[in-house]
Order: sequence, then structure tokens, then C-alpha cells
Amino acid sequence: MEFLLLLIFRLFNAALTQTYFQPDEFWQSLEVAHRLVFGYGYTTWEWRDGRSLLSSSDSASGWWDSVVVGSPVRSVAYPSLFVPVYWGLKVLNLDDTFLLTLLPRLVQAVFAALGDWIAALKPRGSGSSTVRPHNTSPANILRRACLKLRLVERKVPCSLSWYQTPGPPYSISLATLLFFL
Repeated sequence: MEFLLLLIFRLFNAALTQTYFQPDEFWQSLEVAHRLVFGYGYTTWEWRDGRSLLSSSDSASGWWDSVVVGSPVRSVAYPSLFVPVYWGLKVLNLDDTFLLTLLPRLVQAVFAALGDWIAALKPRGSGSSTVRPHNTSPANILRRACLKLRLVERKVPCSLSWYQTPGPPYSISLATLLFFL
């Protein structure tokens, strides 16, 4: 029941917010997802094959050049969250600007609600994880609530960063583990 209320709140928040407070990476990820589904659209250099950026006198040779220079700087993992949404819009012929920008925000709202729900479970001591004082301080809860609109706070790993696993000598957040996937 709690998750449903949080989800409803986040969905309304995402649908009714008229301004944006997130970095270019959010829009760039939508451009990549759009290009994957519709076959056209602009992608910035971070998403392109590095070999296409080399001049004709440069050549990729060796392992380092083929992996580092020959690969995009960013992964397609995050934009791929929006591919099924865009594909559904394409199949249903509903691919107008309003829905192309609204539905990714709603997808993000689901992950924000999941992060909120995990945070709500923490003070009750559910699971085997421990509660950190900084996670439950009123100032931090308010900061997270206000900044969930930002991409950095809304990305899947960051939304799950409340869920931390205990373990000596350090606690490793789930977000840290997901960052390297």
C-alpha cells in the first residue's frame, strides 16, 4: 500500500511538473533511445563510436585503441530503459512530442518511488541492513525529496542508493555496485 501511494505521488509529480532541473544527460539518453527505435536523431559525441572522431591520419591500433578509442564514452544501458516505451509509441502510432517527453519521466517516477519506498522501510529495520543517521536526518530526507527530479537522483542506481548492505570495514551501497554493471 505504501509503495502504491508513493508511486501515485511520483507519477503525479512527474506528469504535472512544468520545469526541468536535470543535466543534459537526461535528454541525451532520450535522443539515443529515439535513435535506436526510430532510426534517426542526433547523438552527441559521447554516444558515438570513437573511431569516427579520429582524423584520417590517426588509426586505431592495438587493444587500447580498439576498446577505449573505438567505444562510446557512455553505455546504452540507461537509454535502453526508454526503448520499450518508444517502441510502444511507434507501434501504436502515438509518437508525438508530448508523449515522447512525458513517458520517460513516468518511467523515472517508478524508480524514484522505489527509492522512496526503500527509504521508508529503512527506519523500521526491515531486512538485514542498518540505518545510517545521515539517511534518516530530516535535512537529508528533504534534500532527496526536492532533488529527486534531477537525473542524478532519479537514475536507477541513485534511486536505490538508500539500500545499503552492512559489512566491515565499509558499507557498500547497491548504487555503487550497479554503477559498474
